Amino acid sequence: MEAMPVLNNQRPGQKIRIGILDHMGYGNLGDTATQDVVLMNVRRRLPGAEIIAFSYDPDDTCRHHQIEAYPLLRGYEQPSDENDNKGENRGAGLREWAKRNLIRIKPLFAILKFVSDMLKETKHFRNSHRILKTLDLLIISGGGQLGDSYKSMPVNVFKFSFLAKLAGAKLIILNVGAGPLQYFWTKRCAKWSVNLSEYASFRDQESRDLILDVGGRKNIYVFPDLVYAYQVENPSQPVLNREDGLLVGINPSGFCDPRIWPHKDESAYGRFLGKMKQFLIWLHDNHHRIAIFSSDMGVDRYVIQDLRSGLTGIWPIEIINRYFPPVSQSTAGLVDQMSRFDCVITTKFHGIIFSHLLSKPVISLSWHTKNKVLMQSFEQDRFCLDIENFDQESITETFMLLVEQRDSLTEKTRAKVNDYAERLHSQFDELFSAPGPAEHRKMPVDN
Repeated sequence: MEAMPVLNNQRPGQKIRIGILDHMGYGNLGDTATQDVVLMNVRRRLPGAEIIAFSYDPDDTCRHHQIEAYPLLRGYEQPSDENDNKGENRGAGLREWAKRNLIRIKPLFAILKFVSDMLKETKHFRNSHRILKTLDLLIISGGGQLGDSYKSMPVNVFKFSFLAKLAGAKLIILNVGAGPLQYFWTKRCAKWSVNLSEYASFRDQESRDLILDVGGRKNIYVFPDLVYAYQVENPSQPVLNREDGLLVGINPSGFCDPRIWPHKDESAYGRFLGKMKQFLIWLHDNHHRIAIFSSDMGVDRYVIQDLRSGLTGIWPIEIINRYFPPVSQSTAGLVDQMSRFDCVITTKFHGIIFSHLLSKPVISLSWHTKNKVLMQSFEQDRFCLDIENFDQESITETFMLLVEQRDSLTEKTRAKVNDYAERLHSQFDELFSAPGPAEHRKMPVDN
């Protein structure tokens, strides 16, 4: 990779101000880990830099990362507390009353809502531009930022890419995922965002190829997902008791759940729920232990509740409580919990990566091509099952093969993770070496 002159026009000793942007703040610990990696590596190379964030939930981001944070979307309101004054409560009540009554007059309500949204968007545009004018650099990193499973995400990325350039800040799109891109405007937003950036990289070749297909510029790079540079410090290790079987960590997801999934299909969700319930019973009957966990309670909470309810009449309550432990609220807590497992079955992209970091044999129940691509990169695609089409026979056969090959899988995974981490550290060295004379800019790769 060519050396990247992102901040090399800064004067020595000049304070650098950097913004990070991710669609984070609603409970996805993979996103949290991504920004932990960005913050740690930027601060290591630019220790005097001041860093702020843009996110879905600035208060949540501030709590997790201890940095100043601003809303990614218009209309963000801080959570109210019990000390709100009566005037504010009366105002909120009046707004709710007006909304309930105006919604009955649909044409008028549509007009008023459009005007309200435009006013909020104008205010958010102006405030975001004002903040971006204070930055030297904006980093958009992590997750499927340029995929339209949620159509607003590529639009938000373009909005802030445009505002950053308008404000005179430099722009990096760092190791993001792209796709699917099915709509005219999301394709254009992805293309324009990449072409506005000083540097763009993607977490797999398929994402890069997709951006090239929609008109992205040629000089974009491929690097591993940023979470492969997450530091795992002294994790707990499983205590093997073969009489009790293996401890199997299982991370379900609300696939097609009409309450939270972008593509809503109640029958598909019901089929998935039934197959998971059947597999859990099989594990228990074959003397394995179970731990249901989550890396993203924003989309896991209902499926965990539904699985627990569906098994309550089958198993005693003490087994239910043991198999459904409290959900981790932090990345460090999640990593510690997963470190106790003998193997993992996950529906999540970053669930695969956390398993790899901990050298845990993993089965992916994939609802997105990114999971399959990631498992293929580790030569583990045999352990990637389609979330909609797997059945009891295929998952039990795959699980037994995983157990049989777990030692060799662990060794291969550990070597690959070390290679990915070194590549990411080299990338950070190139991008964020301290400004100044050229001979002082490059830092050694971290071990």
